[in-house]
Amino acid sequence: MAKAGRGDYDFVKDDENIEQKTQYLIKSAITPLLKDFKITFSGKAYPTLPKADKLGFVKKNERFELLIFLDKAFVDGASSEEVKIEYYDSFANQKYSVNV
Repeated sequence: MAKAGRGDYDFVKDDENIEQKTQYLIKSAITPLLKDFKITFSGKAYPTLPKADKLGFVKKNERFELLIFLDKAFVDGASSEEVKIEYYDSFANQKYSVNV
């Protein structure tokens, strides 16, 4: 179940100290995360993979990739699109918005 929800899990052998593994799992459970991603363009909509609203959450120090499929006009600079990236930071308990 932890794997399906992108959580952490661990096994404790008979000769291992359960306290260390429990501390690790508790820290992991309260780790800050980013969620509620939204990417908007001032003009046309560009598809992303995965869809930004389906990304879920990103844990602290976790790498993630988001592909944005742009057209030639955007890449060549012929388009004057503004890109806005929004997300929620659970550590700061605040929503952020960045214009690119």
